[in-house]
Amino acid sequence: MEQAVARSLRTRRLTNLLLAAFAASALLLAALGIYGVVSLTVSGRIHEFGIRLALGAQAGDIFRLVVGQGLLLALTGVTIGLASASWLTRFLGSSV
Repeated sequence: MEQAVARSLRTRRLTNLLLAAFAASALLLAALGIYGVVSLTVSGRIHEFGIRLALGAQAGDIFRLVVGQGLLLALTGVTIGLASASWLTRFLGSSV
C-alpha cells in the first residue's frame, strides 16, 4: 500500500520540486536585477553623494536614500506583477 501511495505521489512531488526550483531561480534573478539597477543608479550619483556629504549629510542619510529608492523600485515591481497576475488569472479562467 505504501508503494502504491508513493508511486501516485511521485508526479506531484516532482512538479512541486520543479516549481520550487523555478521560484527560487526567479527570486534570485529578481534580486540580481534590483541590485544591478541600484548599483547603476549609485554609480551615476557618486558626485551628488559626495556633495551631500560635504554639506553635512551623514552616511546613514545617504544609505537611507539609496535603500528607500531601491525599496520603492521593488514595491513598484511587486505591485505591477501582482496586478498583472490577477488580470491574467481572470483572463485565462474566463477562456476555459
